[in-house]
Amino acid sequence: MAETFGSRARRLLPPLGVALALGFCWGAATIGLRVFPYPLLASLAERVRPPDGGWRAERDAKLAMFRAFPARAEVVMVGDSLTAAADWRDLFPGVDVANRGLNGDGTADVLARLDTVLQTGARTAFVMLGTNDVLAGRPIDAVVTDYGRIVERLRGSGAAVVVQSTLECSRARCGERLDSIRALNLRLQAMTGSLGGTWIDVNARLAGGPDGLLPEHTYDGVHLRASGYLAWRDAIAPRMRQR
Repeated sequence: MAETFGSRARRLLPPLGVALALGFCWGAATIGLRVFPYPLLASLAERVRPPDGGWRAERDAKLAMFRAFPARAEVVMVGDSLTAAADWRDLFPGVDVANRGLNGDGTADVLARLDTVLQTGARTAFVMLGTNDVLAGRPIDAVVTDYGRIVERLRGSGAAVVVQSTLECSRARCGERLDSIRALNLRLQAMTGSLGGTWIDVNARLAGGPDGLLPEHTYDGVHLRASGYLAWRDAIAPRMRQR
């Protein structure tokens, strides 16, 4: 009697199961122990990966644009990718505002490119930094020192400086780094007062409780959805009107 499809399938199931189990184990070993073919796969990945991580090349190109085409504005927004991602002119219609946010920037990066901020001639500078410093494990003392230099140089140019609290990340994404951001904000608030700047706590609208950044405002635990930018806008709007 000819073998039925069902009996043939039952006969093939055990060896198929063994093959799948072996394949899973080999894949885990390839990644975990970096045995063959991991070196080959890594080599291929390097060939197709954008140079310098991709985002850094894009950041440097945007920085070159800032220097090649300086903009004049009444207000300048200074920060990292959180600032860069917003269209501040749309958020504040009628306000002459320049966006000087750059992906990946920490306080030392902004110090090195502060010329691109000062050349705007802005009368008011809104600054938010520190997320990348904390996520990279940089000491809070060093971050506060750099931040103070930024504020002093901006005030020295005649600009009123508004320091916005470093945006909290979510506990699920950042773990104990959330506590570091909160510790940094306490230091920044005291520093801002001592240097004659204005402090705004944007986290009062965007974060809360033990878990930090509210899930409805973020798509990855760090960066903001549209609702997050609307909450940020509302937090700083009174100071924007008073400039």
